[in-house]
Amino acid sequence: MEGPDQGYAERITGLDRGEAGRQGPNPDTFDY
Repeated sequence: MEGPDQGYAERITGLDRGEAGRQGPNPDTFDY
């Protein structure tokens, strides 16, 4: 399944790892 959802899923994976948590649009929300 391609589309915005695919990129979104990959982004969530990065947040789970704490990689983009501090670089995301909502750093306060993703406090890893």
